[in-house]
Amino acid sequence: WFRSLLAAVVRFDTDKRPIVILDHVDHVALWIAAVTFALPGHYRPFLSFATYHHDPYQVNYRLTGTTADSRFRFSADEYISYFVLNAEANRISEANDSTYASFVAKNFTPDLYEEKLLELFAMCSAQMPSSPLANVDAALEAITRFFLTVREGAISPSSPEGRAGLVAFLSSVEEKRTLSQDDLEQVVAIADTLFSA
Repeated sequence: WFRSLLAAVVRFDTDKRPIVILDHVDHVALWIAAVTFALPGHYRPFLSFATYHHDPYQVNYRLTGTTADSRFRFSADEYISYFVLNAEANRISEANDSTYASFVAKNFTPDLYEEKLLELFAMCSAQMPSSPLANVDAALEAITRFFLTVREGAISPSSPEGRAGLVAFLSSVEEKRTLSQDDLEQVVAIADTLFSA
């Protein structure tokens, strides 16, 4: 459920599906907190939410918590046009795939958070602009694929996903007027990855 919820959050701009969470009010706050900590730090302030609203149809938040007696109908259509996490009915909408959400959910434990996720978040913060993006999911996908190819070795650089991650990173480097030490280290890491492939 967490992976699906995170995928819905990062794909919000592409899928245009507001997220409605039906759960105990304390649990709604925990779902939102978990999603917040699963995003790169500089992106967190742009995540809009309400832990409770009686009418999710009338709000413009990315995530809205509600209760069973709210105006939200929880019909079959809502599970398609909205992303619904209904803990009381043990039902959740289907979410589109997200390499970012899958990797983060897999490593969302106290030990792996520091070992793997903080490094990914730092890379995202270095590569993404500090203002909100119109297509954040594409940026997170590209950076995650780069990370999985160069840092983790989990994706082959010759695979379509690996090549897409490398090309996206190199394109972002080409657009910069000056390169940071981190950028140069990443270019060296790409060369090492390609040489050893």
